[in-house]
Amino acid sequence: MTSTDAAPIRRVSLKGQIQDGIRSYIRENALPPGAMLPRGVLAAMAPGSVLIDMTTADPTVTRRLGERLAGRGVRMLDAALGRTPKEAEEGRLSTYVGGPADLLAEVRPLLECFADTIVHCGPLGAGTTCKLVNNSITIGMATLIAEAFVTAARAGVETGALADVLGAGGADGRMWRMIEPWVRAGDDSHLRGPLRIAAKDLRTYGRIAEAAGSAIPVAQAATQVLRLSLNRGHGEVYLSALGGVLAGLNGTVIRHPQGAEP
Repeated sequence: MTSTDAAPIRRVSLKGQIQDGIRSYIRENALPPGAMLPRGVLAAMAPGSVLIDMTTADPTVTRRLGERLAGRGVRMLDAALGRTPKEAEEGRLSTYVGGPADLLAEVRPLLECFADTIVHCGPLGAGTTCKLVNNSITIGMATLIAEAFVTAARAGVETGALADVLGAGGADGRMWRMIEPWVRAGDDSHLRGPLRIAAKDLRTYGRIAEAAGSAIPVAQAATQVLRLSLNRGHGEVYLSALGGVLAGLNGTVIRHPQGAEP
């Protein structure tokens, strides 16, 4: 399905299958074992076919793979996915695409089966780069919010009061609103990315920054917070609940004013 005149009925029939695959991808965020081996997907791709890489991998690897594919007459896009499993189930993911604009136009009907936001970021590798830079910002924000609520708990500030302040001030925004239900009621379902994936994304972002010669002390501090959380066995905890992990490490608890006590 690489033509812009693909029949709408076929797009509808494919949508459920595609979303099933995307849900699986979001959970694992990795290609199936062996998929990129010589006897796997690459060896089976005929000249003229298209590979869309939706993993959040090192863009250097993506570009190297694109060069290898080009030698076989296979075209490639990187289309890193954004948002969470909740949006995957609703067919409302975002995707950040790197590669030729004309190839993106050709496969756009396929991407629209599961994404309502499609951003062309530049040449191959640019989509993944943009996603990782964006993730470094959002994960850093989530880490700082978690740390702030731990400090407030130790200082005797009521959780609900601080939540009201964040909602009324400059900290209000999409990331805070996804974390807020956990802060107020212990509901972590609005930001369902596990800490192990957040840590992986920050490590990959660190490699991009190192290659670019960019100093990133803030992102490195967030990386160490997540590393400590993983070392204590919290890799499957959702990012929205990072405050609970950090509270435990600091010998306190964050009390949810609208939910059960932790």
